[in-house]
Amino acid sequence: CYDGVHTAFFVFASIFLFTLGVGIPMLLAWFLQKHKDSLMEVAFAARFGFLYRGYSLGRYTYWFEALVLLRKLALVAASVLIADPFYQLSLGLIVVNVSLWWQTHHQPYQFHVHNTLETLGLFTLMVTMTGNVVYLKAELYAATLAELDRYEWMVTTVLLLINIIVVAIFVIMALERLACFKRPAAALMRLPCFRSHAPALDDSSAAGKGVTVSPRREG
Repeated sequence: CYDGVHTAFFVFASIFLFTLGVGIPMLLAWFLQKHKDSLMEVAFAARFGFLYRGYSLGRYTYWFEALVLLRKLALVAASVLIADPFYQLSLGLIVVNVSLWWQTHHQPYQFHVHNTLETLGLFTLMVTMTGNVVYLKAELYAATLAELDRYEWMVTTVLLLINIIVVAIFVIMALERLACFKRPAAALMRLPCFRSHAPALDDSSAAGKGVTVSPRREG
């Protein structure tokens, strides 16, 4: 390894991955910032709306997709480039906690329900990774195999229950949304599901200018 042809391929692959992983999100953020005054124009939205559709224009988080890409890159890099599982989880927890803080503080999505689901998803990921840290520590300090098994069952059960509950919430909200949009327009306005899927108040200006910003979440 790291000799001759392997070194050349390693350098090429590193440059290529860095360009794709970091360069594309940065280019995306720069492009949207450069054209921020055109985001609500119908012609611009028709061509480039997929880059920021679903994010809040009123809160100026239209570039949030770039941050999501960088977060995914950091999590993948932590799992691939770091061999020690404890350090993998430690770096991953830092990334997820920062993302969770940013999400709760800025609420980047246009629709309230999407902000709720994103926050819930990040919180579940944080709890799952913390449970893995607990299990790794149990492997080091458990006196017997029976004690280690108890830790394993406890952590696994808690994480499984939390993830089942979160998946159930996602499914319920998706079914609620399907049922919501099957109602007549007059009844729709009175339903809580309509209000939860309505744009935030600070996005009303975008809706008033004829730009349709369809809901979208990134997982």
